[in-house]
Amino acid sequence: MTPDQMRDRAVEIFNKQKMLCTQAVVTAGLEFIGEEDPNSAIRAAGGYAAGLGFCGDVCSCLVGALAVIGDLFGRANPEEIEDGRIGPTARIMYKRFREMIEDMRGTMICSGASKTNWLDPEDVKAFKTDGRRELCAEIVGRTAEILGHLIIETIGEKNLALLQETGA
Repeated sequence: MTPDQMRDRAVEIFNKQKMLCTQAVVTAGLEFIGEEDPNSAIRAAGGYAAGLGFCGDVCSCLVGALAVIGDLFGRANPEEIEDGRIGPTARIMYKRFREMIEDMRGTMICSGASKTNWLDPEDVKAFKTDGRRELCAEIVGRTAEILGHLIIETIGEKNLALLQETGA
């Protein structure tokens, strides 16, 4: 899978499977790095959607991308050693995401970028039918693409191919 395919996959998950924004980025990202059993992480990502807990705060696509970076470089227990690339890679992702979304929407705050009041049930219902969801699909896809390129830059194409073949 290439970063462009990762972008398309995230948009497909968001649009066709009607997954939440965070879940789409996490799913595409974990597939990209060859994670064999991503279901638990995908479920967990649901709670961060629509601007952290459906409150319209920081765009959850960034949270999904950072979760994938954590899966790739973090540790799951005290016996593991955390990869030193986790912090620098997360900071680069944050910077690139912020530049992208502020250029597109002027803000990385979900309610402003999506033009949705997530605390108003009627506005949330309208978001799903009036075209605003499609605008968010572009953010989902571009976030996944940025993440894909960053992973390749950080671990290299050979190591990525190994992960994709063997599972993370």
